[in-house]
Amino acid sequence: MDRGGHFGKIKKYSKRLNENWLCAMRQLMVDVSELVNVDARTGIQRVVRSILQHLLSSESIGFKVVPVYFDRETGFMYANRFLDSFTGRESVGGGDKEVEFSKGDVFLGLDFAIHFFPEMNASLVSMKERGVIVSFVLYDLTPILNHACHTPELVEMYRVWLNSVCSVSDVIACISKSVENDLNSWLTSAKCDDSDLRVTSFHLGADIENSSPTRGLPEDCDESIKAFSGSAISCLMVGTMEPRKGYRFVLDGFDQLWAGGADISLVIVGRSGWGMESFQERLLVHPEFGKRLHWLNGVSDEYLSLIYGASDVLIAASEAEGFGLPLIEAAVHGLPVIARDIPVFREVGGGAAFYFSGEDPAAFCQEIHQWIDEFKNGSHPNSSEMTWLTWAQSSQALVEAIGLPKS
Repeated sequence: MDRGGHFGKIKKYSKRLNENWLCAMRQLMVDVSELVNVDARTGIQRVVRSILQHLLSSESIGFKVVPVYFDRETGFMYANRFLDSFTGRESVGGGDKEVEFSKGDVFLGLDFAIHFFPEMNASLVSMKERGVIVSFVLYDLTPILNHACHTPELVEMYRVWLNSVCSVSDVIACISKSVENDLNSWLTSAKCDDSDLRVTSFHLGADIENSSPTRGLPEDCDESIKAFSGSAISCLMVGTMEPRKGYRFVLDGFDQLWAGGADISLVIVGRSGWGMESFQERLLVHPEFGKRLHWLNGVSDEYLSLIYGASDVLIAASEAEGFGLPLIEAAVHGLPVIARDIPVFREVGGGAAFYFSGEDPAAFCQEIHQWIDEFKNGSHPNSSEMTWLTWAQSSQALVEAIGLPKS
């Protein structure tokens, strides 16, 4: 079912957005409930920083953009102290204060504040009852569709979050058409078909330098880059170390490549996640660790840009993703892409990436050899042909997806 094509829902949504429009500028309340506490330098938080920055700098969306966060004692608060730090200037609002909202305002659930549910739901229901348009960004449905890749606790938290978000939202903007399809299928199976919820999608941006990037380089930065870029071909993997990301599978394949004498290196950039303790130990005691195998844990965006620039190819081996931000970041840096053949990577990469399939490390090893042959003779897929957005364009696409006026 094409929810985005239901003109009745869109008309009803637009009417709520525009009726009784006041001369005073309405608020776009952007949730930063996670980022206000700590920047874990994950992909989602890079998205939150990037989009928030461009929303704040936009002068023509017709709303006053205000970052907010949820407090279990008082409800939603204006994140004025965070705004001071984020923008480098003193905010007009002073210290953090309780949010005041009215009809015609819009709430945007940009951050992934899953652990505040179900408590946050009551505040959102109160907003909606008073005429606030409630919208959320949906990054993926992997905890629902890939149970084995997450803890039972996270799966249950996500289930509570998703049910709340779908019940209270006027619109959910997914970060890819693949996620939009997944959500529509889930809504149908969960018998939520007859709701007034509008589901749509947009794509993320890729220009790290315009994403309010985190800064900082380690003292051994040059030595580290020299170490992993010394091989004939240096391969890069980017993303939190989780079971679904395919790190174990890729290392199995690289063990065979190294055993066969391939002059190739692998650098992993990402924080450690759940269920990867044995893999971490495997990395740290691996005979190639520090030679042709490297792990950089929690690097800044500034450092990541240098790593992209020093690598020869990106490997994206995830079994499930919401978008695949590293693919387009690699394309921006001119890196070829080797990606697992899953729908969202096809959506993002199109014909500009080399795709592999299957779970056999030996077959993967052969596919890497095939890519190397193509790379050497210049016949490999060219990532420069990949279509990608700037963060400014991505932010505008989100604005349009949730129904705000165009810039």
